[in-house]
Amino acid sequence: MKAFHLLLLDGSLFFQECILIFGLILLLMIDSSSNKNDIL
Repeated sequence: MKAFHLLLLDGSLFFQECILIFGLILLLMIDSSSNKNDIL
């Protein structure tokens, strides 16, 4: 049961990291697209 709890905890941490990384990539994409619009 302890091992399962640790696995669940690691899974949630991994999930949070994935969301953070995805959010950063999304922000970079939006930033680069807005820069292109400024140039035009």
